Amino acid sequence: MEIAHIIADLRIQNKLSQRELANAMNVSPGVIGSWETGRILPGFESCIALADFFAISMDVLFEKDRSLAKSQYGQNDLTTDEKKIVDIFKELDVDNKDILIGRGKELLKEQRLEEKREVKKQASRMA
Repeated sequence: MEIAHIIADLRIQNKLSQRELANAMNVSPGVIGSWETGRILPGFESCIALADFFAISMDVLFEKDRSLAKSQYGQNDLTTDEKKIVDIFKELDVDNKDILIGRGKELLKEQRLEEKREVKKQASRMA
């Protein structure tokens, strides 16, 4: 897995928006988006800041220590369905991984919008 996917995974696992991570890193949300898509790579100082922010070793960002990366991602705590997804993901080529990540982000965005709509419906019913 490349650093772009690792940054996106860490942000999502910590339930952060790109804007929230950008504020913490003192960069624009567009920079976070560029890091997560691999359009640009974070510089050395940014990598240090990311590692500090997420309380991880820099090895996790660069996947030099795979066992540390797995423990940081909680691979042992995955449900059966999550393990299936991870296994499928590992077999995909880089282009299809990017497609899957993009589609996953789209689905998550749609889900959050639907959840917001539902909350608004419930609030209007109570009013």
